[in-house]
Amino acid sequence: MANNAGEGSHGMDALANPVINSPYEEPARHFALDENGRPTREISEARRPSEFFIPIPKPKKGGKTAAAPTLDFGDLIDERVEKNDKIDQLRDALRTWRLKDYPGATAISRKLLLYWSDPYREDRILFAQREAAETAIYLKEQSRGCQSGMQYSQEAERLKNHQAIS
Repeated sequence: MANNAGEGSHGMDALANPVINSPYEEPARHFALDENGRPTREISEARRPSEFFIPIPKPKKGGKTAAAPTLDFGDLIDERVEKNDKIDQLRDALRTWRLKDYPGATAISRKLLLYWSDPYREDRILFAQREAAETAIYLKEQSRGCQSGMQYSQEAERLKNHQAIS
């Protein structure tokens, strides 16, 4: 289910025209990545799964005094990629909720969500903005009576508490 886009097989050639989705709709396609994490010219007909790219720094050599920390990414030797299944599950739940016109949302929240998603509205908001608002509303309002909303709210609270301890 992949299409070709651009003229080379890797790197910048593949991204000669990198915009392949509407900024107002949920992403439906993405450039496939090669084994080194670089974009190819292959387009996958699905939203890119959520992943963390965790940088792995070079080992420090002993005996030197530490210099002031900087944001020098040249010291990275590799990165570890981890799938983020919780985000993908939340995206799926949001998509279902959106397609059903936001059942369980309060009247004012539903009215706002439908207004923000109106394709004929002047000054439309970007999908990323809309999805952020949907997420906040879903986690708050669906957690009252919906098991999946409650699970995500509990997971968010657990992560918040874990970060405060770390």
